[in-house]
Amino acid sequence: MENRDYIDSNEELKPRDIYKEFAEYGLLGDYIQSRMKERYENDPEFKEKVVYTLVNYSETQVPYVEYLYLEKLNLIFDKFIESIAKCQTIQKP
Repeated sequence: MENRDYIDSNEELKPRDIYKEFAEYGLLGDYIQSRMKERYENDPEFKEKVVYTLVNYSETQVPYVEYLYLEKLNLIFDKFIESIAKCQTIQKP
């Protein structure tokens, strides 16, 4: 085996992300809540990464993530309804 063959065969080896591993085993939510709750609540970028990981790597449904998406959807609908109401009041003579 030449050195180049060895390098090519190892290009697929990548370090594992602990958050992805926990998500795959259904443990990420519990881990975050017990060990990293403060960071999760105060760091929006970290929270986004955790939610992304839960959505893309979890083997089961995650009710908490579904709740977050429903909450965002609700806010969007509220803004939409407000803007429709403003348009209707502007158009009335």
